[in-house]
Amino acid sequence: MNLASLCRKISNFQHFIHISTVAVTGDYSGVVDAELIDFNQSYPNAYAKTKSQAEAFIRRSISKDMLCILRPGIIIGNSTNMRQFKADGPYLAIRYAKNFISKFPLTKKVPFIVLPVNAESVFPLITVDSVVESILYSVEKKLLGCHHLVMPTAPTILEFAQEMFNSLGLNSRIKAVRAGNRFLKIVKKLPLDESLPRELLDYMVISPNYSKSKDLGLLNILNKVI
Repeated sequence: MNLASLCRKISNFQHFIHISTVAVTGDYSGVVDAELIDFNQSYPNAYAKTKSQAEAFIRRSISKDMLCILRPGIIIGNSTNMRQFKADGPYLAIRYAKNFISKFPLTKKVPFIVLPVNAESVFPLITVDSVVESILYSVEKKLLGCHHLVMPTAPTILEFAQEMFNSLGLNSRIKAVRAGNRFLKIVKKLPLDESLPRELLDYMVISPNYSKSKDLGLLNILNKVI
């Protein structure tokens, strides 16, 4: 609010870049139009709700011909060496799975594992250097509009889970059993291991499909192969 107020007082103000997040769509499932903020969604956590409120405020306060909104997905390591300086998000999920297998080694012998996930749910990953380059690009080109920063090759939750368990020596096939928001609320109330990243559970049941940017320069940045 302070930034928007300041911009109105600057006579030669030209460009405003707001860093939002794909989480603003809350529990919405379907095609996510980057030009919209209201999907009649509800929010699984305070982070998603407040980021949505902030983006909505900026949309009302800054003219479209001066505004660029970037919605990064879940940020992972550098695309060249996958180096990451903080262990959160999917890294916590990997750590949890590793600890679970070490505690229950017989898990490696089961033929399949059932997970309460939507098989079509995309895990909206994006490398940290792609986010940085996207921000720099939007500054240099004075990019306008709203853009999702998600890898076009982002895996589904099911694909991520299968690859994760395989890399940890678990060859069981992962089966998806679709669950709804009501089931998720019950799971979150269970006395789960505190190392389990509960914010990642929200991505297990929703199935958004994030629209791609129409800007070719930005798409080239997001199309990095890792």
